[in-house]
Amino acid sequence: MINRFSHFMSLESAEDAVSLGISEFEQNLKVIKQCRIGNIFSNSSKFPEEALLNLGRSLIYAAAGKGQKFSTAVEEEETVGFCWDVIVAITMANCQRFQTFWHSFHDYLIVVAQFPMFSPIPFAEKAIAGLFKICFKILGTFQPEKIPEELIFKSINLMWKLEKEILDSCCDFITQSLNKILTEYPANLQTQLGWKSVLHLLQVSGRHTETYELGVETLIQFMSDGTHVSRINYAYCIDCAFSFIALKNSPLEKNIKILDLLAESANLLVEWYRNYYSDPANSYGAHSNSSLDEARGIGSSCSFAMNLFVKLGEVLRKSSLARREELRNHAVLSLQKSFRIAEALDFTPVNCINCFNLVVFAMVDDLHEKMLEYSRREHAERETRSMEATLKIALKLLTEVYLQFSIQIPQSPGFRTFWLGVLRRMDTCMKADLGGYGESTVLQELVPDLLRQMITMMKEREILVQKEDDDLWEITHIQIQWIAPAIKDELFPEENL
Repeated sequence: MINRFSHFMSLESAEDAVSLGISEFEQNLKVIKQCRIGNIFSNSSKFPEEALLNLGRSLIYAAAGKGQKFSTAVEEEETVGFCWDVIVAITMANCQRFQTFWHSFHDYLIVVAQFPMFSPIPFAEKAIAGLFKICFKILGTFQPEKIPEELIFKSINLMWKLEKEILDSCCDFITQSLNKILTEYPANLQTQLGWKSVLHLLQVSGRHTETYELGVETLIQFMSDGTHVSRINYAYCIDCAFSFIALKNSPLEKNIKILDLLAESANLLVEWYRNYYSDPANSYGAHSNSSLDEARGIGSSCSFAMNLFVKLGEVLRKSSLARREELRNHAVLSLQKSFRIAEALDFTPVNCINCFNLVVFAMVDDLHEKMLEYSRREHAERETRSMEATLKIALKLLTEVYLQFSIQIPQSPGFRTFWLGVLRRMDTCMKADLGGYGESTVLQELVPDLLRQMITMMKEREILVQKEDDDLWEITHIQIQWIAPAIKDELFPEENL
């Protein structure tokens, strides 16, 4: 019976149907009646694997239009929808052996996508709806095997990549599906592919006014709860968060909330770092949301925490370039907060320098460049002064972070280069030329005070000492004469003796 059904559903061409003396519509009706399709699907769990594969192949090929000529778009949509309803039904009835047959089903999807006359719409649209139903079934209970989850998300990703337009046309359905996964099944989502797929697709919801609210609230709820934010999905989570922050017209209060959550997420990095060292086997215990194997797949050393912190810092750095001043300023303050929290990560001298280069120095340079860019435009004084205000906060952050890690940083072999980098940035900000908008009196008042804080600390801790075999003192003294001569005698009274 199954072979007969499969044969009818996969006739190579319309000529095959004509040779049997029936129309395509009559052919399908005859198949449905003769094969008692309802019984077939409900009992498909008893089929041998070969019969199940033949049935699935026939349905997928039929949905892709193999051997069919649709007279109207409505007919095509109804046929494709019917085929996918059946595919979902037989898959639901065979979930206990999903991984034994879905490999082949996925291969069939790849094959039909290469048919010369293949139309991704409505095929991919109907597929997305059906595949998410299957996904719910798989995630509905904890799966000891991760292969089913990976397989279904591979197919979901394949479908939207066939026609990216469906991310827009199906956005409402996709967003509701993602909300269901992240609120009802997050504990059963175990793989990197699963998390990456879910959080990537969640970003799309922000593009549409009708799905933005549900999408952003889903993300905020997920991050606020924090229970299922793990080292597996952390990077994808903060990428998703940044995608919402980067939206031009997103509500300020939502973005502020996301920035606060990003800063607070540094606590998770500290927790994972401490768990790593508290475990005698240097692996993760009960606090981890991932399996040991998955954890080792990301990295079996504590460097993962520092790498994720740098990624967090880069997201906050990019957020500091937003058009709205309130958002920029809050991004800088959030970065400042994250550094305070992350002090428990036991930064090494090299890690400190790397963080400065990739996050702090990069942020100051970007803001300085943006300020100068605005200063060259006509009628842009407000924007210039606004960027100047954010740069002021960033320079304060630079100073605070340096003071915070003033024990580790001088121990780095690259300390001399680092310190010259600090002085160079103080110099460029002090002498910033804002064109027709005048000098930056705000920065001219700020920089000497910041230099005073840093150099006073360096002298107290004997980081900056006048001695023959070290030219750091002389270089600093000369630089201060150029940058802020008014405080030279205060900071270097020894030179006047």
